[in-house]
Amino acid sequence: MLQRIPNLFFCFIFLVSSGLPETLFCREKILEYKSTIEVKMDGALDVTEEITVFSEGRNIKRGIFRDFPTNYRDKSGNHFKVGFKVKEVLRDGSPEPYIVQKRSNGKRIRIGDKSIFLRSGKHTYTLKYQTTRQIGFFKDFDELYFNVIGHGWNFSIDKVEANIVLPENTEIIQYKAYTGPRGSQGKNYAITSQESNSIQFVNIRPFSSRTGMTIAVAWPKGIVIEPSQIEKTSYFLKDNSAVLVLFGGLILLLFYYLYAWNKVGRDPERGTIVPHYSPPENFSPAAVRYVLNMCFDKRSFTAAIVNMARKGYIDIIEEDSEFTLQKKKKDTSQLTPGEKVLSEKLFRYQDIIILENKEHSRFRSAILGLKKALTKEFRSHYFNLNLSWLAPGLAISLISLVLMIVSLLLTISDMTVIMIIFVVAIIGVNILFAWLIKAPTLHGRNIMDEIEGFKMYLSVAEKERLNLLNPPERTPELFENFLPYAIALGVENE
Repeated sequence: MLQRIPNLFFCFIFLVSSGLPETLFCREKILEYKSTIEVKMDGALDVTEEITVFSEGRNIKRGIFRDFPTNYRDKSGNHFKVGFKVKEVLRDGSPEPYIVQKRSNGKRIRIGDKSIFLRSGKHTYTLKYQTTRQIGFFKDFDELYFNVIGHGWNFSIDKVEANIVLPENTEIIQYKAYTGPRGSQGKNYAITSQESNSIQFVNIRPFSSRTGMTIAVAWPKGIVIEPSQIEKTSYFLKDNSAVLVLFGGLILLLFYYLYAWNKVGRDPERGTIVPHYSPPENFSPAAVRYVLNMCFDKRSFTAAIVNMARKGYIDIIEEDSEFTLQKKKKDTSQLTPGEKVLSEKLFRYQDIIILENKEHSRFRSAILGLKKALTKEFRSHYFNLNLSWLAPGLAISLISLVLMIVSLLLTISDMTVIMIIFVVAIIGVNILFAWLIKAPTLHGRNIMDEIEGFKMYLSVAEKERLNLLNPPERTPELFENFLPYAIALGVENE
């Protein structure tokens, strides 16, 4: 008895299935996808899509959606956007609710009422829309290159039919079609009907999910009206508004900063540099470097530490490749304001500090303190940062970036490589001119000339020249006094 059960089971399945409709055993899929594309003489396309689906209430519950790309790039990488307008949506011959949603690459038509569930079975959706700027105009012919079936369907498609209808009295001179996943050039199609101005493509085998069809049909020039040069320019400006905004902003930014630099950023004319046998009066090694470079760096800190050691205020002890700073004096009267800040920050808790990573925060505090002291003492007298002149440039940059974002949102586009380059260029121009726009005062320029002359004296490269000018004798004491300045000016090894 048990041995007969499998045979009886298969017989039952055969008898039952033979008397039931075929669709009862269908999984959710697209039974038929019929598209008719009518090319108008003005270049517009009137498209009618009839999509017959089999619903089981799983993925197809309330309706379907159709994604339509509208954003493309031409061969030069420029954005262009095709027109798209829904004219009518039907389900089983009756008007059906729908909404058009914006997507990153185009539009999504979501068809159906969210409050109504579809009954299981076959449903035919009719979507009528118009799209523009789909025609390619070439030297010897015009062409329609069109994705009849997009690659975003999650369902298999049993039957595909694409009908291309050109204006009357138009001859099709060549055609092609491609099937398969995105980027493939499959040939799963046949031509079942062709007349002078129309052609029909159908599939040979069912389409699997994520499979599409793209057609290319060409005809002689002069049938479809080509956009004028003014219209093409208008399209280009609109499509690439984000790039043009950035380009215009960059040009305006450059012009403004050149004006600002010419107005306040030009350094006073450099004087004749002659050797100076001593640094400018009341200028510490750290101050010499700060004024000459019009900024602070860590070499100023190093020079200040060595100068404090020269004055006998601290000892620099080296043992087993480890450096230790030891405070020797409490009297700070011989220290500069910046060096006093260093002493306070370094030796606040103890008189010995080892140069190692765990003391990083203390050294950072000391460096920032020295920078602040030098800035307070020298910046306003010897050079100007002219930071107020950066405000209009930053405003131009910000407005350009905001307009770019707005343009991208309006056109539903994404950033391109050229946009990224322009954004980086705008940021770079601001950084560059923040540095260039600094300028020494007239008094500052004179002091910088003195420092350059002192650097000349310290440099061994000028030794023969200096011998002719009878410089002071270079004694060990003089070398010791000038060593912190040599470190500050980067000539300690010369």
